[in-house]
Formats: sequence, C-alpha cells, structure tokens
Amino acid sequence: MKNFCFWLALLSFLTVKSNANAHNTFFLPGDAFFHTVLTEDVLNQMEKEKSPVFEYARPEFLGESFCGYAGFAKLEFKNMPDSLKQQLRKLYGDLRELTPKIVEITDEIIYKEGDLHDIEVKTGNKLTREINGFSVFIVNRNFDVTKHTLGLKYNEEWVDQVAAFGHDRRHLRLESFVQTPDAIAEEWRDSPLVPPLSAESPAMDRKNISEPVVISPDCKLLVLTHPDMRQLTNADKFDYIYEISENSTKRFIKRGKHWVRHEASGFGSDQ
Repeated sequence: MKNFCFWLALLSFLTVKSNANAHNTFFLPGDAFFHTVLTEDVLNQMEKEKSPVFEYARPEFLGESFCGYAGFAKLEFKNMPDSLKQQLRKLYGDLRELTPKIVEITDEIIYKEGDLHDIEVKTGNKLTREINGFSVFIVNRNFDVTKHTLGLKYNEEWVDQVAAFGHDRRHLRLESFVQTPDAIAEEWRDSPLVPPLSAESPAMDRKNISEPVVISPDCKLLVLTHPDMRQLTNADKFDYIYEISENSTKRFIKRGKHWVRHEASGFGSDQ
C-alpha cells in the first residue's frame, strides 16, 4: 500500500534538471489514458486504415532522458468507426480556422561514411512537419472529465510496471503530465477510483516497446485546443476540451480548476 508521503516525495523527480539516470515513459497498462497528437498527416493515414495505429506523445516539457524507455509507444484502434474518423476530421478543420497550421521545413540529411566519422550530407529534398497539432487523450467511455483531472494517469502500479521494462527502481521517475503538488496528491488519493484504459497489452518487456496496445471502440477521445500540457491546470486560461465518441461531439469549458459542459450554438456545439 503506497502512502501519502511516498507520493509527495516523488515531486522531487518532476523538477530535477538532470535526466542522466531517468527513463522515457510511454503508455503503461495501468494508465487512464493514451496520449497522442492530431495532425493532418495523422488524419490522412487514419482514414486509409480500418484499424489505425497512433503514436504515443510525451509532453515536450519533460525533455528526453538518457536511460532508455518503458511502456508501449503505439496504440491500435481496432475497427475504428467511420463516424469517429469523420468527427475528428471535422473538428480538426474547425479548429484550424481559429489556429492555422504551422509547418516546419527542414533539409533532408543522410549520413555517409567518412575517413574519421560519418558525414552529414544534404539530399536536396525538403522535409515538412506540422508542429502545432492538437493533443488527444484516448480514455474509457466512462471517464468523467468534470470529476477527474485530465492528464493524471491514476496508475497505482506504475513503479512495478516501469521496473518490468528493465529499469532500476532506485532511478524511476514519475512522468506526470500535470506537475503540481495538488495533482500528485489527487493521483495518490483517487487512483483506486479511476480504472485504467481498457486495452490489450503485450507482455511488459523492453523488446515489446514498439508493439501496439489494442483498444476497441468502447472509448472516447478528448481533444485540447492547444498543445501545451501545462495549461491543463491553469485556471486563468480560457480553453475548451472536445469530447468525441462514436455518435457525438461535446464541448467543455474551464471554470476555475474544473471543466464543465458548455452548450452553445455555432462552432463547437454538440452534434
């Protein structure tokens, strides 16, 4: 049984500047959500596949650590309903009317063997990447954003699960999307109340990191209108969350520290 002081002590790991002994964590089987980023390329690929595969996205503010990975980096949405794909496409188009797409253009580089070391060589081709996609949390259908904090993993077993991927328990780091003492306390308090995302996972082993977990249509998607995870707990920001299930799109608005249903006509209203 984990105790309150243990969970609060984990906050020290969230603010450590050096990541020399830390790991990068993807989806763990006990997590309440799988986080990905919605871009036009993702939509185009999703519409081609009956069971599309999504890539896990860690918050950029966590940075990259140097001691490998834990968890599963991909999720396969088994038999994703066409209606869900269509609603995502429509919402993406609506949001892009307010927030235009930003594309980063870089030179394609390959590496060729040199006398002393590999040499960077530009191919002459340009690579494009959409850099302001929308954050998407895939959660169980019964996850209630008005009662629980979006971005908390609510995973009681994260220590054992990260260790199962071959990491030393002494160096484990809780990679929280919400980095406040109140959030850590809430996660410790409410973890038994929030079921993990209903997904079939491969065996927890570092050789399976690239193997996808599999979910069924019995879930919903929560789409944020901004890419900055730190705004999840910023009560001063006026933002929306869109909840997309197989048959509807609902909008929520921030009121203080909580999300409430926002029923309005026009863009973003329930469909």
